[in-house]
Amino acid sequence: MLNINLLKLKVVKLLVQVVEETWNRRDQVVDPTVYTGLLGTAFTCLRSYQVTGCRNDLILCSDIIDTCVTAARASLRYLQ
Repeated sequence: MLNINLLKLKVVKLLVQVVEETWNRRDQVVDPTVYTGLLGTAFTCLRSYQVTGCRNDLILCSDIIDTCVTAARASLRYLQ
């Protein structure tokens, strides 16, 4: 039988790993097209919020999206 609490713990651990690899290291990103991948991270944070109700996941999702919008506006050549 599946232990739902153990599954939630594993999902949160995976979310932390995804955020670490894609968001916390964003200052090392030189190509703004990489930000399209961050929208997947934002979506993961949103889904995590829907499951756990953790407000920090929702705030992180919003921060990622705001940064993507800023990067897109600064990189008009990628939007043509």
